[in-house]
Amino acid sequence: MRHWWMRSWKWADACVGALVALFGVLCLAAPGFLLRFISVAVGSSILLFGAVQGFRSVRINKTAGALPMPMLLSGVIAAVVGLMFLIHPSTPVAIFATIFGIWALGSGAVKMNRAIGARQSGNSSAWMFVQSFIHIAFGFYLIINPVNITELWVRVVGVYLAYLGIVFMIGALTAKEEPF
Repeated sequence: MRHWWMRSWKWADACVGALVALFGVLCLAAPGFLLRFISVAVGSSILLFGAVQGFRSVRINKTAGALPMPMLLSGVIAAVVGLMFLIHPSTPVAIFATIFGIWALGSGAVKMNRAIGARQSGNSSAWMFVQSFIHIAFGFYLIINPVNITELWVRVVGVYLAYLGIVFMIGALTAKEEPF
């Protein structure tokens, strides 16, 4: 016996497309809210991990008679970091953007070194110089202003997700039904 959901998976693909497109629009409309939400979610998770570690270390102390200091210390550190993320929601965004900025600076320096080597060996290296300059400039901007550039990233991702969701919906709604 064939049920209604076995006739076609079009509705599932169309729903996925709609959700992806809606998430893209959310990224476009409220990138700051989305970044704060992610920060609060990460901060809450880290805080919960710290509380569980602290509780486990006290539990082990009661049953085994010895307080496991590394477990207690990791719990306290996690609780402090989780609270910091909850109190200052832009902190994780700034930390990750700064780390990525340092990576972009390093990548730009490596590309610049390769471009200089290519120029010395007589190869065309104009595009490599442009790439290295973009990497270095982007890295400096990330380090100097990490929060605003991440909001721009979220908007760019939002445009892509909205496009991708629309493509999913169109593909799902125009696909022919597959027989089982």
